[in-house]
Amino acid sequence: MDGRRALVIDDEVHFRYFLRVLLEKAGFAVKMARNGIEALDVLRSWRPDVITLDVMMPEQSGLTFYGAVCRDEDWKRIPVVMLSAVPISVREHAFATIGLTQGPRPALKNRVRRKPCLRSSTGSFPNQPPPDPNARRSPMPKKILTIDDDPYIVKYITEVLSDNGYATCSASSVEEALSVLEAERPDLVTLDMEMPDEWGPRFYRKMSMNPAFKDTPVIVISGLQGIHLAIRNAVATLQKPFDPEELLSIVNRVLESKDAARKAMDGE
Repeated sequence: MDGRRALVIDDEVHFRYFLRVLLEKAGFAVKMARNGIEALDVLRSWRPDVITLDVMMPEQSGLTFYGAVCRDEDWKRIPVVMLSAVPISVREHAFATIGLTQGPRPALKNRVRRKPCLRSSTGSFPNQPPPDPNARRSPMPKKILTIDDDPYIVKYITEVLSDNGYATCSASSVEEALSVLEAERPDLVTLDMEMPDEWGPRFYRKMSMNPAFKDTPVIVISGLQGIHLAIRNAVATLQKPFDPEELLSIVNRVLESKDAARKAMDGE
């Protein structure tokens, strides 16, 4: 399957990244979209060999997106795998309301529990509005260092973070992490416990001995039991497999608290 492309469309971040990792392990190059609007933007510049499609999404539903694909002479040849908890009878009725006699043949039913989605789309279907040249520039994004020896976990975490506005850097060993720490000076670190050269707690001790980094918050993410005891000063611990929405919530809270403390010290 080398060289094949897949477009994953789902508003639920956990399921979206699960599919991405699954398809990449099978040799696909993968792009993701959170709704029909984003998916159409991807299709205009990047043609996939297959599309996985959720039905119930904000901004633009999977059914409306599927209708647009079926009406395009080029896109309608792309196979679509619809993954949804919506009953087939309901989907068939919905297809009829948008002028289609039938949708994709039944394949898989999405049994993932629905969670509040992460929305990041602007503009009206099908075109995005041009950026406002007079809009105020956003501040530099916060940077997060991800340390883990598993490249799939690193990719998973960094893409969850970058998709939500954070700058990212990564390392797969303690030695590399110390170098990246000096070069990138991150605002927060996510740290695995078990790595081939040294364990995470040793990295944390070395980082804490450096005055420039001793106050950098650390989130421990590990598959080991009892990880809450490994680094007592960690701002949070997450057990693998973890919920990316929980990670984002912790990151947001910790960095907002850090900013508030800095402003209080500066008298702002």
